[in-house]
Amino acid sequence: MNLEPHPIPYERCNKQGKIFAIANRLGYDLEGYVERYMTSDLATSGRDDDYAYYQIASPSYSLDLIDDEELLSEEAPNGKYSNGEAYWIGFFYKYLSLALAARGDAVIKIIPFGRMHELYNELHALPKETAGTKLLETFTS
Repeated sequence: MNLEPHPIPYERCNKQGKIFAIANRLGYDLEGYVERYMTSDLATSGRDDDYAYYQIASPSYSLDLIDDEELLSEEAPNGKYSNGEAYWIGFFYKYLSLALAARGDAVIKIIPFGRMHELYNELHALPKETAGTKLLETFTS
């Protein structure tokens, strides 16, 4: 795996965070969802930005209809994770996939959900660029 960092298009990471938050909001088991999603053909082929939300919602459920503030503040139906937690975990997984030029299944092997959740607790209050840099340093130093 190439551990030399690449420039990160943050919008792609933001969209990944929204996808994870939608799955969480719809009551998916987030830990199981992360494992299935990161090893899916969509994630490993790089097509997840355009098609992934079709996996988790009906075709009429559009990312464009979701208010970001509501999405990030609303608690999950089961109360286990907030949608903010789900958002950041998705953001971080996408960040690592792009920064390390790694496929989704490689990233889930490097950092399982439980460890990513711990890093969320450490890093989510930072600006995205700073949090992403610190996350990457965990794996390249």
